Amino acid sequence: MRQSFIISAFVFVMISAISCTGLKHINNDDKLYTGSTINYDRKTNETIRNQVNQSVRPKPNEKFLWMRPGLARYNMLGDSARTKKFWKGWIKEAVLVSQTNPELVALSINNRIFHLGYFNNLVSYDTLESRKTVSFQY
Repeated sequence: MRQSFIISAFVFVMISAISCTGLKHINNDDKLYTGSTINYDRKTNETIRNQVNQSVRPKPNEKFLWMRPGLARYNMLGDSARTKKFWKGWIKEAVLVSQTNPELVALSINNRIFHLGYFNNLVSYDTLESRKTVSFQY
């Protein structure tokens, strides 16, 4: 009896954890921005890598394993509860592709590299789409 209760509780917790991705409330018209990756053509030093990584904006929603718990909490709460001070650090609004501008980020990366002394550089981006998510590769 006790063992079946533990197994059913474990199954319930796992199903609840799997369903907390936060993608259910994302429209099909506007996809969720999941981040970006930066590939370099040749060996670069750490200062250039740090400067380039700082220029990538906006920051995507944080992930824990495969889930986005801050986004899931944001979708679960009502409008009045979202404004309470208690939830300020625990919930995050979805970062959508319409809020990003990859052309401006590519220009910003190019500008940072130029001001570090590498004058002939080329920065391009590619869009990697999945069903409800989008990421950029620079």
